[in-house]
Amino acid sequence: GHRWAVAAGSAAVVAVVALTTVGAIQARRAAAAEQVAQARRQQAESLLSYLLGEMASQLRPVGRLSLLEGIGQQALLVLGSVDPAEAVSTPDLLKRVKALLMLAEVNLQKERPDALAGALAAAERWLALAQRHSPQDEDVLRQATQLAFWMGELALDQGRPDLTRQHWSRYQATASQWVRLKPQADEPKLELAHAW
Repeated sequence: GHRWAVAAGSAAVVAVVALTTVGAIQARRAAAAEQVAQARRQQAESLLSYLLGEMASQLRPVGRLSLLEGIGQQALLVLGSVDPAEAVSTPDLLKRVKALLMLAEVNLQKERPDALAGALAAAERWLALAQRHSPQDEDVLRQATQLAFWMGELALDQGRPDLTRQHWSRYQATASQWVRLKPQADEPKLELAHAW
């Protein structure tokens, strides 16, 4: 009887130690998998930023509208649909704005006014959230100038001069705000010069 009790107790201790060890190994594996997933998300974010920034800038001058359109559409797919009420970072909001502005630019060039208006309206909603999060952020101001410019272009194409002036006045005011924030930087000064 006593031997069986000691043996059963020892077996229980061994089982608890084994389960604890297995649990610790699984926890380490889960943590490692999470680190790999986080690294991949970072890589995807970096690639997306490159495509929406530098790559798009290189494609614009050569008129590669289909590539710009594809980049914009794929960026929105990668970013996924998010409820605006969810906590989304300012950089994520701005990636959506950049992708939508890219699509707006393509739709203007391809003379698709309904798609252009839809892209600008969506960009305006996402930018409003970014402005609430970070009103003095340089990239928020950069995208706000772009949005005001493209909305002015749409109003001009629609033959709505009062609305055109309203958007271009906002373009000028936002560019001025950006210059005040970064008085030594060339990009905001150039944007302000374009706004006149």
